[in-house]
Amino acid sequence: MGAFAYRRRIVAQHRHAAGRSDTPVSSASRAAVTAELRRALDRSDDLLGDRYPAADMLVASPYLWFPDFTPDDGVTNAWLERCA
Repeated sequence: MGAFAYRRRIVAQHRHAAGRSDTPVSSASRAAVTAELRRALDRSDDLLGDRYPAADMLVASPYLWFPDFTPDDGVTNAWLERCA
């Protein structure tokens, strides 16, 4: 299990134990961001081409810190594992 998957599992366990399932970001805005991220990752392994630019680090950071917001998507999860 990669570092990202481990963090995601631990955070989910803590949220479940605390009885929390609420999120501060609306589902609609999260869906729009997720769709744009997926479009970018469908074009390339990294957001801006074939190398790891600062854009990947900046966009990946919120997902790495708040795994509950991460889409359950193999392509996105693989990208986050590379970024972690």
